[in-house]
Amino acid sequence: MTFKDEEPAARDWDPKTTRVALPDRRLLGFLIDAVILLVISLPAVALILGGGNVFDTDASGIPIELSLTLEVISGVYYVGFTGLRGQTPGKMVMKTQVVDWDRGRVPSWTQAFIRWGVIAAVGAVPVFGLMIFAMYAWLLFDKRRQGLHDKAAKTLVVDLRPRIEDL
Repeated sequence: MTFKDEEPAARDWDPKTTRVALPDRRLLGFLIDAVILLVISLPAVALILGGGNVFDTDASGIPIELSLTLEVISGVYYVGFTGLRGQTPGKMVMKTQVVDWDRGRVPSWTQAFIRWGVIAAVGAVPVFGLMIFAMYAWLLFDKRRQGLHDKAAKTLVVDLRPRIEDL
C-alpha cells in the first residue's frame, strides 16, 4: 500500500504548462458548495437556535455553539472531499480539481487540512473576516491563479475540461 505522499507524479505533470481553473469557474464551484453546506447545516442551526439555551455569542453576535458547529461541518466537507478526490461537489460540477503542486495528484490530507484551515482561521476572527476576500482576490493577480490558501498548502486548482486541441 502506498500513501499519497509516496505516489509518483502524475504522468506528464508539469505545473508550468497545466491549465489552471479560471476565477469564474472557481467562484461558481464555491457557490455550489455554499448552497450544499447551507442545506447540510440547516438541521444543526435549527437544533442549536431552537433549543433556546444559547449561552454565549462571539464578537459578531453568533452563538459560539453555532459557530463551532458550522466550522466542523465545513471542515469535514472541504477537507474530506479535497483529501479523498481533490474535488468538492461544486468542483465536480465545474470540472475543476485541487492537485498537489509537486505531483499533480490529489492533495494529501495534510494539504487538504492546511488549505481549509487557512481560510477557517482567517474567517474566524471577525476583524480579519474581510481578509478572506483578499485571500481569494489574490488569485485574480497570481499567474497560477493560486489563492493564499493554495500557496500555503502547495496546491493548484486545475481545469479538467479537455482542451480543443485534445479533441
